[in-house]
Amino acid sequence: MKYAANIAALAALQPDYLGFIFYPPSSRYVGDQLSAGLLRQLPSGIGRVGVFVNASVEHIARLHQLYGFDLVQLHGEEPVAHCEWLHRRGIACMKSFAIGPGVDFAGLEAYEEWCSYFLFDTPTPAYGGSGQTFDWSMLQAYAGGTPFFLSGGLGAENMEAALTLRHDRCYGLDFNSRLESSPAVKQPLLTNMIIQKIRSYGNVQS
Repeated sequence: MKYAANIAALAALQPDYLGFIFYPPSSRYVGDQLSAGLLRQLPSGIGRVGVFVNASVEHIARLHQLYGFDLVQLHGEEPVAHCEWLHRRGIACMKSFAIGPGVDFAGLEAYEEWCSYFLFDTPTPAYGGSGQTFDWSMLQAYAGGTPFFLSGGLGAENMEAALTLRHDRCYGLDFNSRLESSPAVKQPLLTNMIIQKIRSYGNVQS
């Protein structure tokens, strides 16, 4: 999310989370357009997620204090030490991992103590936003204890398949580019349809 009117329109739909990207190369980078007051006024039931890519922990902590994030998403190659540093300061972390052929889920074990959630996304040099899915069958090899969000190319056309994904650690679905009319501009009618469909299943977050 980026623009005030669009944020307000989607907040009215009561999603479980809204994400805000603080990665300058991204077309969804909020820059200096995002009002801290606007985020703090969001309904309490909506989680505010700050998304960062290889940022310093000090930078993340400053923006966490300014915007009052409920969760920070680390979407780059952040080491375990970054997650531990943030966790020890009361900042809840979601660590993103690209899931491709040959993925070794054992490498995630060191992160589990310090992360509230993982996010499994499609590999891309641009750190997400590709609009492409990955082979979800690879997730059956994940036997960790940390719940995860499924990401990467989720939209109306594959929502049914995502909702029937059989994995007891699948906590939520992360929608982005396929809900947009242009970068960072989400379509309220389409988003509402998806939210209502998800809630009819009653077992995942959006």
